[in-house]
Amino acid sequence: MQQKGFVYHLVPPEVWEKAMVEGRYTVASLKTEGVVHMSTEAQLFETAAVHLGQYDELIVLRLPVRWLKDKLKWEESRDGALFPHYYGPLELELVEQTMAIEKQSDGSFAWQQ
Repeated sequence: MQQKGFVYHLVPPEVWEKAMVEGRYTVASLKTEGVVHMSTEAQLFETAAVHLGQYDELIVLRLPVRWLKDKLKWEESRDGALFPHYYGPLELELVEQTMAIEKQSDGSFAWQQ
């Protein structure tokens, strides 16, 4: 599928802060499902609202596709759309950039100002 560009992973702020202190990030879904769920930029805000709507703010991890190599698979998920799934531990050095999104009054998410 997509060989260039970026994929994104959403993390609650307190979880990301803990990862920064510990020097490693343990993704719960990797243990329970064998996969790290990711999104494209176009899927990001809907994923936040559908799966993480209980949070007012989320940290967005941006990962270059080229760094993820053959552990990144594109698989059918919500509404038949293809979503990126990473089959391996999400090492901190794979994260190129972090950004933040915040919940709006209507429950949707947008880039933090």
